[in-house]
Amino acid sequence: MFTGLPRKGVSNTSNTTPAAGLEIRVAKGLGSKGYGKVRLSIVASSREEASDFPFSYREQFRYRWTEHYLLSSLLTLQPGSNRISLAGQTVKIDLPPEDSGIRAIFVSDPCFSSKHVVCSYSSTFQTLQRSTDLLNAVFQDESMNLFGMLGDNFYDQGGDISTDFFSRVSHNVKRRFWLIVNGNHDNWVCGFPACASQADNFGIGQMQYYPMDSVASADGNQLFDFDLDPDSHPKWNSFLNNGSNFLFYHKLGNVAFLGYSGAASYEETLPHLQAACRYFAESKPEIIFLLGHWNSGGLGCTNSMSVPSIYETLLTIPECAPFRSRLKYMDGHEHCNYVQASDGDNKYGFMIGGHGMADVGCRPQYGFAYLDTTQGSAKLYYFEVGGGSRWGTLTCMVLGLGVGVALGMLAGLGLTKLFQCAMNRKKCIYVGFSILGVALGVVAGFFLGVFIVNPLFPTEDNFHDIMNCLQTNGGLHACTHLASEWLKQPIKNSSSLWV
Repeated sequence: MFTGLPRKGVSNTSNTTPAAGLEIRVAKGLGSKGYGKVRLSIVASSREEASDFPFSYREQFRYRWTEHYLLSSLLTLQPGSNRISLAGQTVKIDLPPEDSGIRAIFVSDPCFSSKHVVCSYSSTFQTLQRSTDLLNAVFQDESMNLFGMLGDNFYDQGGDISTDFFSRVSHNVKRRFWLIVNGNHDNWVCGFPACASQADNFGIGQMQYYPMDSVASADGNQLFDFDLDPDSHPKWNSFLNNGSNFLFYHKLGNVAFLGYSGAASYEETLPHLQAACRYFAESKPEIIFLLGHWNSGGLGCTNSMSVPSIYETLLTIPECAPFRSRLKYMDGHEHCNYVQASDGDNKYGFMIGGHGMADVGCRPQYGFAYLDTTQGSAKLYYFEVGGGSRWGTLTCMVLGLGVGVALGMLAGLGLTKLFQCAMNRKKCIYVGFSILGVALGVVAGFFLGVFIVNPLFPTEDNFHDIMNCLQTNGGLHACTHLASEWLKQPIKNSSSLWV
């Protein structure tokens, strides 16, 4: 494993050109390895790419998305700006000093393609173009440190949708730190184990395309745990992967992060949660964010593995219990954006799953969360890029009722004719089938309205206001008047912004 600061490839200055064409991935090293550890990776088209850099891992993707190769090394970087010579180009990685404030944005359930699922609002909110435009504009700001996606990442089974997205994302975005969490659609593209197939990803392509420095790499002899070959275990309705490939914890600036997959078992996850808590007790972050996908059990996640449940588990671990007021969580799965949990003035749970998909539980929402831990407080803002109103949902309900009544009458008439019986029973049969038809029709009509009709009538569009503010003022920190404040909590050791 390449663990030291290399004399070849890393320097404080470089005369080479920016690495605009490289598919770079940057992730913080597992916390137990030390603050300065950073994993630098390239998703390449061959094993020989970037031959001028001593990558310790040069392998073809295994089992899924095998058209790609992953080149990766764990580096030791110094706080500040590190310039790395790679394939005759320059990669600039800015590692904020430990305990300094950071800035980050988070999304969950981002969709822009209906290839595998119904991405209801992809056209309404123009999610592909606008999400990539916003990312490229946000990360022109040198003070931005991190981008996180919390599962159901593009609803991508074969890797082509992710490739399309990354082809539109700038080098400035790719060279920042990334956090990626596994969701149900990342494992079974239909969304739940019962409809799984051999073509599903089981998170395997994803974990190589967005390589985190997970606990699977803790012993230094491997990057992933590939012991489970999904094609040798044709139980497609299972999680054919190892939870250690998705569990990570580390500290960036004054914030600690803990990410995991809710599809893993509680028994295999608990020891790693305990190790993470021991690390937090030693590294003393100002705030901790638990990052997961499932906000509740079901669809491949047991009740004990949902994000709210893991949050409660962390509070029972002695090393994490003292962090109660500083322990927060973010999740998705539900395609809504709101403050999910609070205890008096302590807001600690945040849902950020509205990013193109429809949901019956809330009005249409498309937005992202912005975290800023500079200037003596931890602040979390919600920027809504686009949205709809509950009146649209009400209209869908009316539509559903109308469709239901019509279907009920037709069902009653049609099905009654199938029965040969006495006249006095025919009326009862007609009424019974009519009621059944109305019930089914109302449900069908409601879902038709929510997923098909409602997306045709957006009522909010804040994209241009946010973009104009970014371009005029130079960053999200100057645009928070366009956002809702979800969290503002004083913290002790936040230095002024480091750039």
